[in-house]
Amino acid sequence: MNIALIDDDITSNFIHKTKISKQYPKANIKLFNNGKEALDELLNNKFFDYAFLDLNMPVMNGIEFLQHHKNLNKDQKIKKIILFIEQDVANDFIAKNEIYMRLTKPLNDEKINRVFEGK
Repeated sequence: MNIALIDDDITSNFIHKTKISKQYPKANIKLFNNGKEALDELLNNKFFDYAFLDLNMPVMNGIEFLQHHKNLNKDQKIKKIILFIEQDVANDFIAKNEIYMRLTKPLNDEKINRVFEGK
């Protein structure tokens, strides 16, 4: 399982990587500080099953990343994008941008189970 953590908050990335690794030690987790870094990785034929995406980042924010992501070839796209969001967003935004799930930070065991096991 390949997972991208796309967030400019270094502390959040560290905590989330640690928590996911604890529950899923075989997961391959890659950290990105902004959407551009993650998009470049996808364009270089790297594949991710899941991505946890923050909206507010420098260089390329989460919304800009989603706009580029939906134009990628099917084999380049991330299978399931989990959006970190504090406020509610319209259902058409979720559908249009192929968002798998919305969560608030920080991740905990329950949220991780919900993402990976559908619990």
